[in-house]
Amino acid sequence: MESRLLLSKLTPMKPILCIVTRADGQIGSALSDAYLGYATPLQTVMVPSGPLSVEDAAPSSRMTEPQEVSPRIVASIEPIIQEHRPGAIAFGLPLKRYGKQPHLQSAKNCEATLFCGQKLLRHDWSVPLRCTIETQLSLAEARKRKETEWEMWEEIDLSSDDCADDPSIAAAISLNAWLWEHCGGWRNTFG
Repeated sequence: MESRLLLSKLTPMKPILCIVTRADGQIGSALSDAYLGYATPLQTVMVPSGPLSVEDAAPSSRMTEPQEVSPRIVASIEPIIQEHRPGAIAFGLPLKRYGKQPHLQSAKNCEATLFCGQKLLRHDWSVPLRCTIETQLSLAEARKRKETEWEMWEEIDLSSDDCADDPSIAAAISLNAWLWEHCGGWRNTFG
């Protein structure tokens, strides 16, 4: 669903849940506040049975459309949905990577993440409103935004370089960038 359409259909005072999946089997999540002013990272969970398989995340040469989502991915995400009861789900991308561990940001991993996001988007979740977030920031870009709009970013600890390895931090960064782009951030919350 297009972002503007999602916002027009979102029930007032319902947060948005952002999910970021990684090929190593980690699922990060972040939740907006009810006013859509900022995002807070939630706990990172591991997909049962370890890393995502090719069938979970990557397109095969014989598949042109995303197939069903793996039950083990659904089993990892559904409890987060049940606990937080969001009005919408957004599927984001991991942080852009430079230098340290660039293999985590390879074109193949990015393609797998996008493909997994397409599959997740089409799944019949208990939340009817869904969209993808295609904005992908680096840790340096997120830190720069935090300097100028610190109130929006204060719930996200970006002080350590290791935070870039946490998919829940990536989910919060992705959702914050989306909220800024489509809602104007916390300053527009109260008019």
